[in-house]
Amino acid sequence: MSNKQRMDKQVKDEKQMSFTLKVILIGFCGGLIWSLIGYFSYYFHLTQVGPSFVLLPWALGEWKTGHWGQVIGVLVIAVLSIGIAFIYKWSMQKVNSMWPGLGFGALLWLVVFYIVNPFVVQLKPVQAIHLIR
Repeated sequence: MSNKQRMDKQVKDEKQMSFTLKVILIGFCGGLIWSLIGYFSYYFHLTQVGPSFVLLPWALGEWKTGHWGQVIGVLVIAVLSIGIAFIYKWSMQKVNSMWPGLGFGALLWLVVFYIVNPFVVQLKPVQAIHLIR
């Protein structure tokens, strides 16, 4: 058996990652990356709301607005993103176009800024958000 045949057999024998595990990893990593971008934006005063906004309705105390509150907020967003990734998977699994995915993102934006907004004190209503200070 040649070296190439052995390599091909080894590749075939290795198990592929399950689709569910891929969804979990994509959701967690996506939430982690985007919430870290949000944290850096908050840290450098590019935005007034950091990742800890997810803790504001539930957690008590001033710790949630500090560094550890932001870090825990990043982790909470990463875990919540796993659920969002599964919702996306179940609703868009058979779709072969990017447009429904864009609509899903717009719907998610509407949910955050119109339904979740009243529960988060730090988050201004959409009509009060100004792009330029």
